[in-house]
Amino acid sequence: CLVGFIVSIYVMAGKDLFRAQSKKIVYAFFSVKNANHVLDGAKYAHNVIGGYINGKIIESIMVGVICFIGMKIFNLEYPVLISVVIGVTAFIPFFGPFIGAVPSAILLFMISPVDCLIFVISIVILQQIDGNIIGPIILGDNTGISGFWVLVSIIIGGSLFGFTGMVLSVPVFACIYELIKIIFNIMLKNKNLPIETDVYRDISHIDSQSGNMVTIEPEIPQKRFRRFKKSK
Repeated sequence: CLVGFIVSIYVMAGKDLFRAQSKKIVYAFFSVKNANHVLDGAKYAHNVIGGYINGKIIESIMVGVICFIGMKIFNLEYPVLISVVIGVTAFIPFFGPFIGAVPSAILLFMISPVDCLIFVISIVILQQIDGNIIGPIILGDNTGISGFWVLVSIIIGGSLFGFTGMVLSVPVFACIYELIKIIFNIMLKNKNLPIETDVYRDISHIDSQSGNMVTIEPEIPQKRFRRFKKSK
């Protein structure tokens, strides 16, 4: 840990030089056009990952402080310890509330079942406030991926890299998702096809000769009823 801390200080002190050297290497290896694309992608990744981590730090601190205030109001045991655990685990999306609340609830249950029940109810309310108010206000929708992909990225990142993977999996996956989307959009543009996803929602197929999109014809209820009657 000490070595990592010292190295991080040197990295932060020389970040401007490292950034300039990285740009120099990119322009040396790629053409100007492709190098610009690489730098745009790096800038997007920096904004997504940096914004996500900074937002989660603020969100986790707020969750820990609110948890501490609630525990002091209800006069529960170990308010500082449990609030720190809840705040740290809140950094993990989706699974964070469960990871922090379960051991804390067990600790309080060994002291008083009533205190454990009060704590569980308070954490459920706190997580609802965090998920519906605090998180959206601080983070917004800066990842650009759906809840399904958030869950998938956390599971994969956690299984491969543990706690660090669970924390960084969402912004990293968002960058990979954006890169894949750009590649597929370029492929569609080369085929003179639209890149908007909603366009493909109601089409049956694309005519190979004319290139026109054939929409899905809605099934008439009467025909459906006749077909059912014939099958009977």
